[in-house]
Amino acid sequence: MSEPALLQLSSEIDSEIEDAFNRWCDAHLRVDLALPGYRRARRLLRDQNWAGSGAAMPYLTLYDLEDLSALTSEAHRRHDQSMPEAFEGHLRFERAVFREIACLGVDAAEVEGAALFHVMIEVEAGFEEEFERWYAGEHVPAVLTTPGVLSVRRYLQVEDPAGRTSPPERYTCLAIYEMDDAEVLARPEAIRIAEAASCPPDLESHWRVTHHVFEPFFCARKE
Repeated sequence: MSEPALLQLSSEIDSEIEDAFNRWCDAHLRVDLALPGYRRARRLLRDQNWAGSGAAMPYLTLYDLEDLSALTSEAHRRHDQSMPEAFEGHLRFERAVFREIACLGVDAAEVEGAALFHVMIEVEAGFEEEFERWYAGEHVPAVLTTPGVLSVRRYLQVEDPAGRTSPPERYTCLAIYEMDDAEVLARPEAIRIAEAASCPPDLESHWRVTHHVFEPFFCARKE
């Protein structure tokens, strides 16, 4: 059985074209959803009130794909990926492709939270198994008990089958937590749970992370 996949686009948009680009992009995503293997498209904006960790562009676009073949179909190859010339030089973006390795929570594949906790991780070579034992075995199950956390989907970054440019900083692991709202992780119960399932001291220096809260403002599914 093929594994679900995710196409992620992070972007930063100059203010003078922001409104026009958003109108164009929302229409463009609906066209993308007609392509074989595309299931859902969401656009999100980073929550400026959440301190986060590491650098992140303000806009995030997520395409849920049936599998990686969605990016290599004949229809995808023929699809016009270009944008209006007026936007050139006013937009910076990074592209990454992931395959799903875990999907946990009630109706996790379908749930759409009012906010997402977006976590990208790079683990030092030789510490992957130890990290996975802690993160998958202890941390993720604990976070899923947090009131307001609905689900988590975990991914590993893969080479882009379409041959498009990958982001300059490679974070090989991605976790996306669906939440009831952007304040879930700031509440006392969430902080207590996170501290109880925190990283073991001997593992702390062997991985790096960037995490931010995003809120969706556009969502569409294949009709």
